[in-house]
Amino acid sequence: MFFLKFFRLFFIGGILLFSADTFCQIKGKVIEKYSQTPIPFVNIQTDNPAIEFLSDIDGAFEIPNDPSVKYLFFRAHLYITDSIKIDSLDQNASISIQLNKQQFFPLENKSSDTAMAIIRRVLFNKEQNELSQLKYLSYSTYNKATFSPEEVEKTNRSLHKVFKFFSLKFIHFKEDQHFLMIESVTEKKIYNKNHFKETITGAKSTILDVPSLFVQTTQLQSFSPYSDFVSIGGKTYVGPLANNTLSRYAFSMHDTIRTVTDTIYVIKYNAFPKKQFDGLKGLMYINSKNYAVQFFTASSKRERKLKMNAYQSYTYYPEHKVWFPSRTKTTALVDKSGEIFVVTLDSYISDPAFDSFTRKKDYDETVLEYPAYAPHQDEAFWKEKRKVPLTVTDENTYLHYDSVDQKKFIKRTLRFGENLYYNFITYEFLDIDLNKILSINQLEGIRIGFGAHTNEKFSEVFKAGGYIGYGFRDTETKYGCDFTFKPRRQFLYLHTDLSDDVQEAGGVFFPFNRNQYSSEPLRRIRMRIMDRVFQWENSINIHPMKFLDTRIALNISRHETTYDYQFADETDNLYNFTEVKFGLRYAYSEQSMQLLSRKIPLGSKFPVFYFQYTRGLEDVFGGDYNYQKYDAKIEYNFKLLDFGQTGIQIAGGLVDGKVPYTKLYNGKGSWRNPSPLIHNSFETMRYNEFLSDKYLHKTQAKLHLE
Repeated sequence: MFFLKFFRLFFIGGILLFSADTFCQIKGKVIEKYSQTPIPFVNIQTDNPAIEFLSDIDGAFEIPNDPSVKYLFFRAHLYITDSIKIDSLDQNASISIQLNKQQFFPLENKSSDTAMAIIRRVLFNKEQNELSQLKYLSYSTYNKATFSPEEVEKTNRSLHKVFKFFSLKFIHFKEDQHFLMIESVTEKKIYNKNHFKETITGAKSTILDVPSLFVQTTQLQSFSPYSDFVSIGGKTYVGPLANNTLSRYAFSMHDTIRTVTDTIYVIKYNAFPKKQFDGLKGLMYINSKNYAVQFFTASSKRERKLKMNAYQSYTYYPEHKVWFPSRTKTTALVDKSGEIFVVTLDSYISDPAFDSFTRKKDYDETVLEYPAYAPHQDEAFWKEKRKVPLTVTDENTYLHYDSVDQKKFIKRTLRFGENLYYNFITYEFLDIDLNKILSINQLEGIRIGFGAHTNEKFSEVFKAGGYIGYGFRDTETKYGCDFTFKPRRQFLYLHTDLSDDVQEAGGVFFPFNRNQYSSEPLRRIRMRIMDRVFQWENSINIHPMKFLDTRIALNISRHETTYDYQFADETDNLYNFTEVKFGLRYAYSEQSMQLLSRKIPLGSKFPVFYFQYTRGLEDVFGGDYNYQKYDAKIEYNFKLLDFGQTGIQIAGGLVDGKVPYTKLYNGKGSWRNPSPLIHNSFETMRYNEFLSDKYLHKTQAKLHLE
């Protein structure tokens, strides 16, 4: 037995000793000669036709040193082929291959028969290879984003002026550092394509923990070449493997690569030049195993001030017969007022578990969460999670922001910008409402005011606020205040508000309403028929199940008309109402982000349904009218291939009982010359041109892909 063990060790050692050259690796990287940027997925051929290799997404490669191979040839689309002789290489050194770019991407007008045959097989296997079909899945990602000026000195001069204006010390950026760097780590669990959740477990930046920055860097690269719509860098394109793609895209055979295990077909694609839709161009590397996309490159068909390239690579897991993404990289050149910035987003996907069983009821509407602990992870956490060590440039960037003056200034600026996007400014424990500062309508003219609410720094359970406003045309002061009690479990909250303000007469007001389009509030600018309304409303808001919000409210109000109107034989212009309301909003499969204490809705791919029942009570708390109102609407936003985003709204209402003008329906006209484009209104109907006790209407709008 001892002799057999000794013989085995001697035999293995002899192989390692006398065949060392066989195990040597030729390592290197392929880069563009002038920009020094990596060239991904380079075809590395040898003088032995049976042996070929591919570089990775960073242009890096490792090739076994085969004695039968004397030359290596490096071929990449749009680049001049180069070669090296292996005998001249230092076996212990990493070599750099520099290729010259020879042309721009030529757009094809038709597809080749060979390429179409392969694409048809890809489409046939699309459902099998598409990840959205997987269930019980979990994985981790490490994301790194850098933002660097192309001309550092030019950027330094611009920033120096800004810092000088604020009397702050400015430390110049150097060539060997980034302008900005962001890192994040996420954990994602998936039950199916409609039930999943991603948690940002780590967040680190050279500046500060601004949640929206980390959300952007984790979500901007979330795309699949199989989807009908591919979102790259925040912009949406029609994908090259969408339905009926052969009528939109031209495909041509560019190369065939025969590796040790598989055959890879390199298909060049581009949107037909004369087709009017947001399309892509690039290369798809199709593996003969299941005819799946193994590597994918994409850029916009039209390159303007933003030049963007996206790359994605997949790894095959034979035990599950799944091609799963392992890396996604996006690079962009952004032109800002003549200054060019280089943006790089890099995501490493790891630790996929294909049998990570979870229950459907474990998931709610929140699909992305940024918890409070995310920005406070220690260095040991980052050393474990980083897939590649920080470069010298990365480390210099972190060191640069040790300047307290710069960090405080940039922190205030970014916080201000983030809050500005959500229409408020934070001061200590108050959120100041920017919508209350200035507004315009035909009744009040220019209206100025101030409004604020407490935030989570004051209390996570109670929220109180108010506002005051003054109209220069009607010379009247308006005000309002409210109070909300929201238990920590958040499925129920109580709300009360008191206000003395103006309100559209004959308008429809749904609970939990969200404007389908950003142009809808513009209708208020030309509004003239409005009531002065003093009201007090108390409501209970309940979230009884996923995707459903309900409200029960008691409203006591007094309406005073500001226009010439008389109802029946009544002689004054005051109308008192007491109403009990029940309203709901149901948005199936609607998703949201939880950024600390702020919940941000992401919308639904399905129709959203609103309903409100109102019962007017006579002789109750001063109410003068007995009636019932039924109001409902359905809103649906969807994307159509070749046409972009389309939105439809169907709304209707019915009043049962005799009520004055203010409780009827004014038709929602929006024509008054001049008039801006206002969605979900009738642009050929004047304001308050018609009045009715029942209505049913449909509006539709088509928008370009964003």
